[in-house]
This record gives sequence, structure tokens and C-alpha cells, in this order.
Amino acid sequence: MVINASELGLLSVAEECPMLQELALHKCNDQVLCGIATCQNLQILKLVGNVDGFYGSLVSDIGLTIMAHGCRRLVKLELSGCEGSYDGIKAIG
Repeated sequence: MVINASELGLLSVAEECPMLQELALHKCNDQVLCGIATCQNLQILKLVGNVDGFYGSLVSDIGLTIMAHGCRRLVKLELSGCEGSYDGIKAIG
């Protein structure tokens, strides 16, 4: 589980852990998803963008689309507090 990571931080994780298969991201946004798109072996991903009363950030269709282009092995995706709509989900599918 990673909370409030940066794009560069996740790029480093992807570089150092090329076989990473499962990840939970809290307090993430579209920029962070650019970093996660380099985790090509990622299969299970949980994204928490916004939790009322604790923190808020934006995960939109743009971020979901960027992530979908890089994470082609996803078999399970859990979205919570994300602003994505049909277009972002369609890109993942």
C-alpha cells in the first residue's frame, strides 16, 4: 500500500520491482497514474482518490486512460473516490 506517492516515486518502484503484481494507492491523482502505467506486470490495483473528511484528490478519465495503456495485465481494479466515468472505464476494458 502506498499513500500520497509522487509520479517519480512510483516510477522508481516500477524500475526496482519489475515483477510487482499488486498495489493499493491512496490519495492518488492523474499524475501518479502516469507513474503506475510503467508497472507492466501489475494485475491487481486498488485506487482510492478521495475519502470524505480525510483527503481529496482527482482521478479522472485522463489518468485512467494513461494507466490502461501501460497496465495491460490488469485483472482486478477497485476504484474508490475516483471521478472517472464511462470513458475511463472503457479505456481500461
